[in-house]
Amino acid sequence: MAPIKARLVSYMEPAWLISQSIKFFLIALIFDFFKYKLDLEEFRKLWFSRLWAKIGPMMAAVPYQEPYISALLGRARGTVLEFGPGTGDQARHYRPEQITHLYGAEPNENLHTKLQKNCAAAGLEQYTVLTCGAQPTSLLPALVRQGLIKDERIPNDGLFDTIVTVKSLCSAPPEELKATINLVHRLLKPGGELIFFEHVHSHDDLLTSVLVWFTDFFWPYLMGNCRLSGKLDEYLEGDQSWAEKSISNIREYKGFEPIRYVKGYCRASSVRGWA
Repeated sequence: MAPIKARLVSYMEPAWLISQSIKFFLIALIFDFFKYKLDLEEFRKLWFSRLWAKIGPMMAAVPYQEPYISALLGRARGTVLEFGPGTGDQARHYRPEQITHLYGAEPNENLHTKLQKNCAAAGLEQYTVLTCGAQPTSLLPALVRQGLIKDERIPNDGLFDTIVTVKSLCSAPPEELKATINLVHRLLKPGGELIFFEHVHSHDDLLTSVLVWFTDFFWPYLMGNCRLSGKLDEYLEGDQSWAEKSISNIREYKGFEPIRYVKGYCRASSVRGWA
């Protein structure tokens, strides 16, 4: 049984994030609502962009997470696609000399200016923002608009050497997760890698599991469609189509935290040939 104090401290992370989201909702309501009163989706994007300007840099600089993220992003090479880069606060972990071109799939246009600025500051000169999410219904049309594919048909030898997701696939619709990962596999060139640092469902403690279940009723609405009950690790572990996989909890996980982080990579087969 986890010490009560340690448990309560771990529960403070989602509680603090909820408080910040409510705070910035009120700010957006006062200053921005009448701009977008006829378009609630645009209002939500602006609300989230205000929130992310505050919490994004803080979440990108968590001391116990940075070494893992830096090591993972240091693997990125060649032509790279990153899901949900936000304002580019993780861009400093890339090694520009290893990257030919980096594409950032960021659906919130309000974050693009800061994203491009941070990527330029990190030395990522060949950078292109795609206005889309990771799910196929959003990503494929964006790749067509960019001229990377035609008619949503993916070449048998893929497009990207590396695909990166850092705390972003939690916002992809759960019902589209399987299709999203299948698309990722097809987009990777032979031997290419999916690199990830994500939070997933914390299922090792009954009390925490109940808390996550309850919180997820409203969490996506407050946190840009993010879900605490993500199952990316379970799906990747059960997917036998990868040539090589490395999936693990970060070492700080004790079992009772409501936000459990996993890290790793999946390497595509060197022999391709999609039906």
